[in-house]
Amino acid sequence: NIKPEYTIKDDYEAYGRILLAMGNMEEADKNFEKVVEMDPEQVSVYEKLASEYESKGKAARKAKDKEGILSNYGKEAHYRELYLDNSVAKSLKLYYTTAKANFYAEDFDKANQYFDEVLNLKNDYAPPYQYMMQIAYKKDQATKAADTTAVSWEVKGPAERVVAVFGEKPADQLKKSEKNLLLTSYEILANYNFDPNGDGNYNCSAARPFIDKILVIDPEYARIKPLTDYCDQF
Repeated sequence: NIKPEYTIKDDYEAYGRILLAMGNMEEADKNFEKVVEMDPEQVSVYEKLASEYESKGKAARKAKDKEGILSNYGKEAHYRELYLDNSVAKSLKLYYTTAKANFYAEDFDKANQYFDEVLNLKNDYAPPYQYMMQIAYKKDQATKAADTTAVSWEVKGPAERVVAVFGEKPADQLKKSEKNLLLTSYEILANYNFDPNGDGNYNCSAARPFIDKILVIDPEYARIKPLTDYCDQF
């Protein structure tokens, strides 16, 4: 055994990595904490670990290895959060990478929490809205899978947020990512207003303003054509 007075931070990091490889994250984290206690600037140990697990997560996604995706991104999220908690400066990038890790680990509530932190710093940053829409869509699908008669419009919330931020911007000034977000958001809101309860009581008048918004941005937007064709009959 190494006497405590001779232990250096590199020893704690090395032993922490051994414990982590053995599957003992709790004990591993105690060693990583010692690294940071001995030298607060070594908080980067958490970022290094997170980046390593992010790379493994990307490889798992490429291989379509579901277990590997959840495991590696879950660990990435864990160390992103520790890095964020121990960092003095809380940047947009830190919140965003932490949010994405939680997204791929399928901890959607945490992902939304960190995406909101990103948007608190820059509310017209498009990528978080894209992820939040995906999360809402997944929740809607899960609700419908559990009860085929259920009507769920979680995705309406992110769509309304997108419209509130980008909706007044002239179409010719929209960036490609903003344009795509707006088109998707108006499509969601058109469909929601057309048949909000899923009971076949269609309301073209309520859907029409959102259809018109889509056609201003992209007159050839194919996904709205079936709804446009139906409502043009009345």
